[in-house]
Amino acid sequence: MESSQRVTDPAEPLDRFLFDGHYRKSDMTVKWQALKPQRHDNKTSVYLTNRMSVAAIWALGAQVAVERNQPLRGRTRCPNRAVIIVGLFVELDPPPDNHACICGWPPVEDEPSVMEIAQELAASCSKVETPPPDHWRSPE
Repeated sequence: MESSQRVTDPAEPLDRFLFDGHYRKSDMTVKWQALKPQRHDNKTSVYLTNRMSVAAIWALGAQVAVERNQPLRGRTRCPNRAVIIVGLFVELDPPPDNHACICGWPPVEDEPSVMEIAQELAASCSKVETPPPDHWRSPE
């Protein structure tokens, strides 16, 4: 098994696909719950999309939605710098090659600390973008 590889470039954009509607529709800001780590591994799934076109990012999101059997509600972007500032780190976690996870969270049982960090990250995220009408189509 290969050792994990950290993403160290602070300017690297991290895209998070949203499936649970964890954003405010009034101003399209992301809620902290959208960045909360998964209970089973204490990590938050993100994608490195710096070299991808907008269409390719949405196609990836549609693929993830099919794999999860959930509708894709949107995406948000956070710079790796924000992750580093709150004391967490990003590790590559393929497949696919551009999948990564935000790691280093407090234990999931420490909900107040997790919430505080996730709120700080949410404040650094872009406004939520909703998928284009044709996001479900396969790229041709």
